[in-house]
Parts: sequence; C-alpha cells; structure tokens
Amino acid sequence: MDVENTLKLEDHDGHSLELGWSSWDDQERSVRNRYPTSSGGFSPHSSSELPVRDVAGIVGFLAGHDELDPQAISSMIAGLAQSLQRQIGEGEEHS
Repeated sequence: MDVENTLKLEDHDGHSLELGWSSWDDQERSVRNRYPTSSGGFSPHSSSELPVRDVAGIVGFLAGHDELDPQAISSMIAGLAQSLQRQIGEGEEHS
C-alpha cells in the first residue's frame, strides 16, 4: 500500500488508520486498519486493507444490525456532512 495519510488512534498502542493507493491496484484507493508489531512493522494478518469503495457498504451493514453506538454514529454523521460540504462547495446556490 502506498500510504498518503495516517491517523494515529490515541486510545490504542500504536494503532492507526492509513489511506492511500491499494497494494493490489495502483489505480484504486484503500484504507488500512494498522496494528503495529513489537519490531516496529505491522502485522498483515491483523492489519486489514480494504477498498475505499467498500466502506459505505460496511457501515450500512453494521448500522442495519445496530452494531454502531450512538456516539460513533453522531461522529460519522458530522464527518460525512463536512465532507459533503467540501465536495459540493459551500455557499453554492442550488436550484
């Protein structure tokens, strides 16, 4: 995976999320749930890499089974609303 962005998760020892170009296709975006090893690398068995295009389906599936807690849902809604504003442009007039 060609990593472009990393988010270190504060509540976990070295656990982070990574975003970049996938390890299977340099034209596809992916996200990895990275867990470090004691040697400083990461475990490919516990650090899954997924296509970004699959994430919405995964979140929808979990929501459909009430597997996400209300605080996580609220945080996702806020982040998604911000992303939507950036993508469609704030202040644009819509007919």
